[in-house]
Amino acid sequence: METPVTDIEKQRLVLSYEEKLTLLKATNYVKNRLLEQKMRERELQWHTKESELHENEIAMLNILEDARALEEELEKQRSHLDLIIASMGEGLLLIDEIFRITLINAKAAALLGLRAEDAKGKDMRTVVMVWQGDELIADKNRPATRAFALGKTTTASVTDNFYYQTSGREKFPVSFTISPLVQEKGVKSVIIVFRDATEEKVLDEARRNFMSLASHQLRTPLTAVRWYTELLMEKGMGTLNEAQTKFVQQIAGGASRLGDTINLLLSIARVEGGALEINPQPITIDDFTKTIIEELAPIAKKDKVALILNEPVPSIPSISIDPAMLREVMTNIVGNAIRYSREKGTATISLAAGEKEATVSVTDTGIGIPASAHARVFEKFFRADNAVKKVPEGTGLGLSLANSLVSLWNGKLWFTSKEGEGSTFYFTIPYQGIQEKRRGKPLA
Repeated sequence: METPVTDIEKQRLVLSYEEKLTLLKATNYVKNRLLEQKMRERELQWHTKESELHENEIAMLNILEDARALEEELEKQRSHLDLIIASMGEGLLLIDEIFRITLINAKAAALLGLRAEDAKGKDMRTVVMVWQGDELIADKNRPATRAFALGKTTTASVTDNFYYQTSGREKFPVSFTISPLVQEKGVKSVIIVFRDATEEKVLDEARRNFMSLASHQLRTPLTAVRWYTELLMEKGMGTLNEAQTKFVQQIAGGASRLGDTINLLLSIARVEGGALEINPQPITIDDFTKTIIEELAPIAKKDKVALILNEPVPSIPSISIDPAMLREVMTNIVGNAIRYSREKGTATISLAAGEKEATVSVTDTGIGIPASAHARVFEKFFRADNAVKKVPEGTGLGLSLANSLVSLWNGKLWFTSKEGEGSTFYFTIPYQGIQEKRRGKPLA
């Protein structure tokens, strides 16, 4: 027989069921709250991501808008640059490292007698021949080749005697500026800006012809003046008194200076006109310099200036150079050092043997050159005010001629100077020397 359930046990059963039900409800409540919290967090995350996506979309649209504006601005700049290039009064060529023409403006095409579309993409060396005087320049010696190799700007004026020639146009004189575009990996392109210098060439030749003609015409009466003054000084026309002798000596000195000026003018005209005869000979620079010092020693002694020679170690090798040209350059520079030095000063000649060239420097303890005059030192007829004050009878032609002669043998002439402290002039002589040129006339 089953045992009957008492009321107490029934009550306990009811309580146990209620407790379990309450616990279940509490558990479900907590689970629902946690689920709601996760849903809220998930919803918040979605809202955040949606907001970020929206912001990114706006940012992307802004970037696209900026890019579009930048592209429009670049297009405007390109159009503006194209307009400038097209309207330039000079010819413009852009060539790459294999000399391919990548850009040619309308003026360049017209000057060269070419169609721009035909020239673009071609090797400039096959399109444009470059001459200097009557000599066709080899590709390796072209100014553009040097710009690629040295990474330096090259300029040429009408006096440098450069000419261009193409299939569409005969040889014509040019002046140009060649500028390398230097990048991290070197020179990749070169810009050539040039113009037709025919009119300037005509004027320059007329000027040189006038200088040459005037100099020749002056020589004839000057020769007579010199002959008669020498005759008077040698008492060929009788004995002169003291006053007459002084006057004749002044005439002779003036005639001598005028003769020197005429010779300088003639020499400059021949150099600039490409009509200078060049006769190179093997020369030992050390011995040649000693000879110049010996020749100028009487003048230095008279002006109370000590001449000092610093010989090179090691010695300079023999160089094939025109002795008359070298003599003219050295005499001018050393003579100036003596002339403009102070009494009891020094003129120091230093020789140095470099890897590819010899360098001659001349340092004086003279009046120096004012900073404002530095840029004009090599101009014809220019003399600084302090130079005119110290030596009134100078011509201002010597350094101009020296600079032209040094350029002819592919050397460089430059100086450093401070007013009141003296100057140092430097010039170089490449070991390769200078090529012979028989056509023309020697220095006057």
